Amino acid sequence: MKEQEILDFLSHAETGALTDAMNLLHLDGWMEGIFPLPPDIRICGKAFTVQYERQPGPGAAILNVFEIMELAEKGSVMVCSVPSRDAIVGENIMHATRACSLAGMVLDGVARDSGVIRREQLPLFCRGFGIRLETGCKITAVQQPVLCGGVLVRPGDYIVGDCDGVIAIRPEDAEALIFQAQRVAEVEAELEKTIKSGKGMKAVSAVSAKKKKPFA
Repeated sequence: MKEQEILDFLSHAETGALTDAMNLLHLDGWMEGIFPLPPDIRICGKAFTVQYERQPGPGAAILNVFEIMELAEKGSVMVCSVPSRDAIVGENIMHATRACSLAGMVLDGVARDSGVIRREQLPLFCRGFGIRLETGCKITAVQQPVLCGGVLVRPGDYIVGDCDGVIAIRPEDAEALIFQAQRVAEVEAELEKTIKSGKGMKAVSAVSAKKKKPFA
């Protein structure tokens, strides 16, 4: 599959079907504790990774958060690893991601200005919100593997998130995962039809069993 075909599918696929497909293929990639700040927002794109460091040494190269956004491809998702639980992102940074045509941000950290972010439906996934500002953490690297929600995210990994959380998908796994997710979605549709048919739970169980092993 071409990259755009993969992105088109992932941008509309139910994360439940993707999760079931990941289980069938014994893949990992679920981020823990990271959810959308606007509850109904959805995000999809390739990862542009950002590493923050607390009190970097005098020789460290410090990067500006606004300037690095112009390094990312349009439609990318900024995936930020932050060793702090004080707010490091707010409305200005999120407005800048929109101005740079990014798909949004997945932040292993905390945000402020949550009212504006919710009201304007700015696509931010994070660990929560807080009022105290983080001033000691600085960006020291971009486009390097980072830990986000317990998942090692590489530059270019596919990032998909909705109200249930965020997953990271490696490009080399994407095509096989999509095949399984398509079959899962078909079974899910059959399952709903069977539930509503009145045929009983034994029939429902038989349909559900189709998701127990990978589809050929």
